[in-house]
Amino acid sequence: MAAAPDPPGVRSGPWLPPGALRRAPRWLAALVLVVAAAVGWFVPLFGVPLLVFLAVDVLLAARARRRARAAT
Repeated sequence: MAAAPDPPGVRSGPWLPPGALRRAPRWLAALVLVVAAAVGWFVPLFGVPLLVFLAVDVLLAARARRRARAAT
């Protein structure tokens, strides 16, 4: 599925590559996780899917790393 085009007058930046949060400085990764936890706490209906998304993303990234290591 292709991404929807930006509305007129609005430009979005490029997508971050997989593993970008892992390569970010520790303080930035911690800040992102704290903000995500705060959003999940104060907006629970948004927080549950966010938590599930993050868990699936971490599991898929770990599986991809294992497969890449096994292929080399």
